[in-house]
Amino acid sequence: MPQTTPAPTAPDGGQPAGPPRDALTPGQGSEPRPESSVSPMLTGARLSWALLAVFAVTYFGTAILTSAAFRDVAALRVAGAPLAVLLGFVVLVVGLAVTRTHLVRGEH
Repeated sequence: MPQTTPAPTAPDGGQPAGPPRDALTPGQGSEPRPESSVSPMLTGARLSWALLAVFAVTYFGTAILTSAAFRDVAALRVAGAPLAVLLGFVVLVVGLAVTRTHLVRGEH
């Protein structure tokens, strides 16, 4: 006959503090489930801020490059078009990608 471990008792000697140790099977509460230390809300906020940072750097970098102070750089020809026009398209694509990513992640 297998021996069972007696249930721990309360400090005052009253009712047992929990079920006997052999009453719990693995995965039934004997060990705490590992959980992420970061809440989903915080993860979503970090993603939102990261996406905002990506878009802001792209947008303001392009805006500064197309200012009067950098007009010679903006006029450089790249693939047959001025650099400012190509960077405008990059801002559009980054904006669409950031929006799509945020909307897809927001559904979860």
